[in-house]
Amino acid sequence: MHDGKLALLLATSLALAPPLPAEAASLVGTSVTATDTFWTVGPAATAVVGNGIEFTLSLFGVDGFTVDVTADAIVMTGIYSLADPHNLTSPFLLTVGDLNFGPGLVITGVNFSTSQTIGGLLGSDGLVASDVSFTTDSVSLNYNFVSWPRGASVTLTFDLGPAATVPEPASLMLLGFGLAGLAATRRRSHPAGA
Repeated sequence: MHDGKLALLLATSLALAPPLPAEAASLVGTSVTATDTFWTVGPAATAVVGNGIEFTLSLFGVDGFTVDVTADAIVMTGIYSLADPHNLTSPFLLTVGDLNFGPGLVITGVNFSTSQTIGGLLGSDGLVASDVSFTTDSVSLNYNFVSWPRGASVTLTFDLGPAATVPEPASLMLLGFGLAGLAATRRRSHPAGA
């Protein structure tokens, strides 16, 4: 008897579950922004994600890095070797924002990988996963005090999940009635005086 109730409860739960997205989330075709605390972002601070490089980071007219935003990741590649520990007061911090994956989807995590070791300067550990931070729609990479070889790249791949939703009061009331009904059926299934 309890197996039938459990099956009914499971079927009802699955029927009320939100539908899965029909297609994979992608940034292609969306507009994203980039800022950097040290380098100049170009050709503009906003770009539409497509094939190829969206941003180039330059300093005094010399290109230092490319930033390619793909369907589900950001790839930052060094154009020339960087080993400059002089910027002690302002970290090199790249932020790519306005990452819109579609209705109800937000960034819940970021996976970090490098094409080769990007070592540290002045006692730094080099570029490591803890140098990455994120919000629901942006990702930042702190690349201060590193020795970045020419051609080395960092790939930041996004983990996506549903945006947190606040349950409606009616949903909570329905859940409460369901739990109360479940408790009542458990009490009735035990004979009095047993």
